[in-house]
Amino acid sequence: MKKFYLSTVIILCFSVSLFATVHIINVEDDIFSPDNLTVMVGDTVRWTWDVSAGFHTTTSTDIPAGAAEWDELIDIEHKNYDYIVTVPGVYDYICIFHEAVGMIASFTATGSTEISNTVSDFNFYLNNTVSGTLHISFEMQFNDNVEISLLNLYGSDVIALKSEKLNEGFYNFSFPMGDLATGMYLLLFNTSDASIVRKLVVQ
Repeated sequence: MKKFYLSTVIILCFSVSLFATVHIINVEDDIFSPDNLTVMVGDTVRWTWDVSAGFHTTTSTDIPAGAAEWDELIDIEHKNYDYIVTVPGVYDYICIFHEAVGMIASFTATGSTEISNTVSDFNFYLNNTVSGTLHISFEMQFNDNVEISLLNLYGSDVIALKSEKLNEGFYNFSFPMGDLATGMYLLLFNTSDASIVRKLVVQ
């Protein structure tokens, strides 16, 4: 079996469903409904303002290490807030205006440590968050065609980052992400011998 090695600066990867789900949490009069649910890593949690709700926030309090904190108004001028779940674990949150009257809720994210591999004898590591530029370094142990692409969560191409035949050796590539909308994508790395998919969050 041919081998290759691919790495980026930070070793951190989590799974994402190719068909991510949007979970709606209604922000009502002093309650979040539902106040407890289970999601998958890669899903979106959306808080939606109810017309009877008044002024509220969704504010994280106790969340998994590595997850992004949030503190967002939910009111007549800010009717929705979307949060993409990138780390498994329990997420506790409150309305800072109404915590004292019990406006407290949580959700639990489940997920494994990788999306898919078709080969087993390689090392592949990816920082799950990128701001500005994506840096990829890898060593080719053989001459082969390499394709690196960015996909949306439904598997459609967004950007073809690299497509060429590379000789045996070590490579460093940088790809600017500045023109992309923030959110979650899938990074696809293909050779004739392997296909790897990893989650990538652009901030």
